[in-house]
Amino acid sequence: MKLPILNTCHPISPLAIQRAVWTFSFLTIFLLSSCGPSPEAQATQTAAARTATASAFTATFTPTSTQTPTATPTPTATATQTPTATATSTPTKTATPTPTLDPDRMYGPANAYSLIPPDGWDVIQVEGQEPALIGPYIADCQCSVNLRFLQDSSPFPVAMYAAMIQDTLKADLPDLTQISEDSGKTTAGLEYFRWEFKSTQDGKVIHQIIYFFESGESKLIVIYSRPQSYASENDALIEQSLQNLRFK
Repeated sequence: MKLPILNTCHPISPLAIQRAVWTFSFLTIFLLSSCGPSPEAQATQTAAARTATASAFTATFTPTSTQTPTATPTPTATATQTPTATATSTPTKTATPTPTLDPDRMYGPANAYSLIPPDGWDVIQVEGQEPALIGPYIADCQCSVNLRFLQDSSPFPVAMYAAMIQDTLKADLPDLTQISEDSGKTTAGLEYFRWEFKSTQDGKVIHQIIYFFESGESKLIVIYSRPQSYASENDALIEQSLQNLRFK
């Protein structure tokens, strides 16, 4: 059964989680939508030109009664200086630096979350879509250990949100056997709810752990799957990897 096409702008239905849990032997990447940021406004500064004017001064001689009056010299006109216009400067827009991504981390769409994958795991990463991690291939069951991610938005606390998913899966998987459930906190301080169980899918007994993380109303569901009787050494690797998970 293929994973559903999922738009992250809308809540994830329990059916979407159910289908993701049922899918084990192969992986389908989720199709997401994204929105671009709004352009920034630019400001323009204009400098005012100043004008300077020079004035002329003329001296006048006064004649006496015994002397022939002397003609008053004609004043020489003084040239008026023409002001030079000052150029208007337009500020240059400063480019916003692009954050440098850590090459050791796997990033979700729009870098909403990231983590360091276990050594040797392959990342299926398509721009604008949910990533996935593929671990060792198990020849006996013709399947690969894998880790998948779902994003959602919900006002419910993570424990209540997880409980709704648990109820749906328990109703749909009659032989689902719960192994454990608990809460924890990563080394970075992110709280999460962890649910471990096994169930039969396509004739195979599958061991799965679902991790529920939250950041405000944003929810991140991480689904780890492996055969019940194989590859249990990967459990600790996944736990360690999720300890370095962080949100944007």
